[in-house]
Amino acid sequence: MEIITDVLLIMTGLSFSNPLLKITFAGIIPVLLLVIWAIYMAPKSNKRLPEAQRLVVEIIIFGYTTIMTWLFFAPTVALIYLVVITINTYFDHKL
Repeated sequence: MEIITDVLLIMTGLSFSNPLLKITFAGIIPVLLLVIWAIYMAPKSNKRLPEAQRLVVEIIIFGYTTIMTWLFFAPTVALIYLVVITINTYFDHKL
């Protein structure tokens, strides 16, 4: 799901016509997301956040991706992503 999230953010960023926005949203933000995920969220990370904090970070990241995809790329894709990510998060955290 993390890779799909990054791909959606890149695709959303590429939809901007302004070069600065394109670089920011298609390049910088997805790379920052990968770094944050690798350090604080990955299962084998030494600095992995506790369960509750990981859930909050996931809600922020996945929510942001859903909103950006809805507004700037494809609302249908955003809805499908939201359903899949919600199911995945539910089973991942066994809510």
